[in-house]
Amino acid sequence: MTGTCLPIEHLTGEIQRYINNISEMYQVPRDMVTLAVFVATAVSSGKRITTNDGVYVNRLSLWGTTIGISGAGKSQYLNKVMEPISQRNESLVNETEKEKREWKGKGKEPESKNFKIHTITIEALCKKLSIQPDGVLLCRGEISGWVGSFGKYNKDDSEYATWIEIWDGQTFTVETKNGEEKFINVKEPTLSVIGGVQPPILKRFAKADLLGSGFLGRLLMVWPPLCYPSSAPTGIFDEKLLDFWKQFLDNNYKHSDQFSFSEDAIAIYEDFCYSYVREKVLAIGEESADPYNMCMLEFYGKIKIYAEKWAGLTMLLSGKSGFIDGVAMEKTIETMKAFEFYAMKAYRYIFGAPMNATSSKGEIIRKLHSEFGIENQALLASALGIGRSIISQYLSGRK
Repeated sequence: MTGTCLPIEHLTGEIQRYINNISEMYQVPRDMVTLAVFVATAVSSGKRITTNDGVYVNRLSLWGTTIGISGAGKSQYLNKVMEPISQRNESLVNETEKEKREWKGKGKEPESKNFKIHTITIEALCKKLSIQPDGVLLCRGEISGWVGSFGKYNKDDSEYATWIEIWDGQTFTVETKNGEEKFINVKEPTLSVIGGVQPPILKRFAKADLLGSGFLGRLLMVWPPLCYPSSAPTGIFDEKLLDFWKQFLDNNYKHSDQFSFSEDAIAIYEDFCYSYVREKVLAIGEESADPYNMCMLEFYGKIKIYAEKWAGLTMLLSGKSGFIDGVAMEKTIETMKAFEFYAMKAYRYIFGAPMNATSSKGEIIRKLHSEFGIENQALLASALGIGRSIISQYLSGRK
């Protein structure tokens, strides 16, 4: 399938083949599978595997969403990638149920050990984060249900503000209204999020109380061009790869590690942060009231942190240990620029006309070039599903 902005050629051969096998069998763009694989790896890393840049220590949790039309298979492939995670969660559910059957009201009721959730109140989430040593996964086929639930239980801004604090990963205390515990100490919250959303539903993310909060900027979005299958899949699931994927995730649960950065990686990262991102932020300016630009500022503010997290996950998925090297960081920055393109596409759709509706591809490409510059024509061509030469023709005015 097409939709290959996120690079994977630097990952181990088994991981590459696994991503391609899932993409082919479910006939979904490869980038959707790649994001899910990185999120699953983040979940299995928990609080035990981190990055350290000399100032900040980052746990590898990710918040991601894939965008595609109904019937594009957003849920099926996700369930398959997350299958080992779900199996681990189910075993913990069974263990808790057994403990509760044996409890018989004596002493404190056993705590629920499950870590994979679909719907939860913010107080219950904080409680779960406070007792889960490895963190929590929120996984939904339709992630709009998560965003749409904000304010359902708390009518003020506190709910989505708490979600933001959870993403930040800093210890905080919650004062509860109900239950025996009036204060919950949420120490180093670690939460990953993954799900899908249909383009029309994406517009619900434009809630006024979310703008300017930084919430949308924390979501890594993948929106490949439409590539509806023309025939049924002709391959089969590679059972050896499925077994490999389960073993890979299981192994992550068994060890701890902290990735530092090599001098080459630091130089590449700093050039990205203080040249590329800085230039984009200054071009927008702090006084912009346009919702699109506000969200792009939020994105640029968080993509620097995601670069460190993604680099750590890249090391795991590349089968490497020790210092994050220049190759891992170069591929990470390439990935962050792909996420930048997807964010631009999503925010333009949320706050304006769809990219493929009132404007031609040529108009869109020229506007993107005038506002942001196009450093990688091959990347843009892949995302739009057109040839690289056509990009040059649009920019030169020959088309």
